[in-house]
Amino acid sequence: MWLADVAYGALTPGINVPTVAVLNVALLGCIGCLLFLLIGAVSSSSWLIPHAAFLLLLAVGLLISINWFVYQLGTVSPAEQQRQLFSSTEGAAACAGTATDAKPAPATELAGAAQSDPHKQQ
Repeated sequence: MWLADVAYGALTPGINVPTVAVLNVALLGCIGCLLFLLIGAVSSSSWLIPHAAFLLLLAVGLLISINWFVYQLGTVSPAEQQRQLFSSTEGAAACAGTATDAKPAPATELAGAAQSDPHKQQ
C-alpha cells in the first residue's frame, strides 16, 4: 500500500507524505554520494574539490527548498489522491479534454470557419 501511495503522489496534483519521504531518501543518497566524492577528492586531486563542493551545495539547497515548499503548501492524504485519480469517467474525460456527450461539428461549419479566418496564411 505504501508504494501505491507514492505512485498516487506522482500521478495526481498535490503531494503526500510517502512521496516526500521517498524524495528525501533519494536526495539524501545523492548528498551522501557527493560527500564521499568530496572526501575522495581532498586526498587525490585538488581540481575536483570546487566542483564536488558546488554540487554538494546544490543538492543540499535542493533538499532544503523542496522541503520548505512542501511545508508551505501542505500535504494531501493518499486516500484523497486515490479518489481524485479513480473518481469517475466524467472527470477523466474532462482531464483529457473531451466531453462524453459532445457532438462533432459538421464539416460545412469547419470549412466556413477556415475560409473566414483573416489571419490564416495560404
